[in-house]
Amino acid sequence: MGAASILPVGKIGGAAVRGVSNFVAKEAELLLLTSGKLHKHHVLSQQFRKCFAERGISNIDDYTIQIGQQIHLKGVHGKGMGAGLPGGWNKQWTDFIKANPNASPSQIFHHEEGLLQRYGLDHLPYVPYK
Repeated sequence: MGAASILPVGKIGGAAVRGVSNFVAKEAELLLLTSGKLHKHHVLSQQFRKCFAERGISNIDDYTIQIGQQIHLKGVHGKGMGAGLPGGWNKQWTDFIKANPNASPSQIFHHEEGLLQRYGLDHLPYVPYK
């Protein structure tokens, strides 16, 4: 492997790891995120289903990702699991909707992408909920 394919510092689960390729870091992180029992996480929070529908996003079940149960319950929805998984996902949506009561679908999806990036989940594919 050439020097160009090695990152000086990769991140796995929010922790810095030296001397790992970007591919290896992403694969290891994916294993951490999806280990144990899998949960489907609604990226567009279910509690705001009606709100999203009123703004033209009719099927939030199309926007789910699969993550491990612990990551889902503690790192995403709970009190968090370090800087990479700060918890409080639904509160992030509550704050956004209060600040942007007439948000367009574009603004909603922009916020959603920002959340996925902040939580380190932006590389996971969408899977249908049902």
